[in-house]
Amino acid sequence: QPDFRTISDFRKRHLKALSDLFLQVVKICKKAGLVRLGPQQPTVFAPDEARRILEAAQEERLHASFVIAIYLGLRIGELLALEWGDVDWDEKTITIRRQFNDANGKLIRQDFPKTKSGYRTLDMPDAVVAALRKWRVEQAKERLLVGEAWVEPNLIFTTQIGTPYLPNNWRKRDYRRVLERAGVPYRKPHALRHTAITAMGAAGLPARTAQELAGHSNIGVTLGIYSHVFRDDKRAAAKALDQFWGNTKESRGS
Repeated sequence: QPDFRTISDFRKRHLKALSDLFLQVVKICKKAGLVRLGPQQPTVFAPDEARRILEAAQEERLHASFVIAIYLGLRIGELLALEWGDVDWDEKTITIRRQFNDANGKLIRQDFPKTKSGYRTLDMPDAVVAALRKWRVEQAKERLLVGEAWVEPNLIFTTQIGTPYLPNNWRKRDYRRVLERAGVPYRKPHALRHTAITAMGAAGLPARTAQELAGHSNIGVTLGIYSHVFRDDKRAAAKALDQFWGNTKESRGS
């Protein structure tokens, strides 16, 4: 009798290998100019959905990570690589110096050169400062319980024994759990970053400022996300145009 678990594992491995091969072929063809992929509309959460996510995240151990993700638009790898030394409490700033990547459960640390766009210092909104202060107290209590066995004393976001928190674990566990609790349809975690950048545009920040905050090397990427305006802002724009052209015959329906 065949072992169906073995057959299932065999199929999964081969499907993944085929998927990886396909992606490699697409990359090679795209680089050679043989394939042109059209621009994709960035996926974002509506403001009401983002607020529900923030509220649902209050029950999470790493609640501050969601506040930072939505307010500042950090990449998940940047977020989980933050250290307490990156925070300047007096100036209310936080510096992004590195990011984590994980491949097959192995953590890879990448430090940003100061000349690159990824290395940046951001002013923290009051909500981010408050969330970090609260988490700092909670983490200190965990460290007291664990004692000298605590692994990473500098990292802001860790496991309960002080080891680095893997980005894939955050995506698959924390993120999905919060979306389910908030009753918000699933989008990929990068939607949090797109939502933050779109909010910057809705708040009236110049694209160049948003580019620096997001750490984009190319302003075209920022402008591409800026083009995705929240639905309420589109309605407001329509009303503004009605008011501006209010003295014309067309606006009066004649």
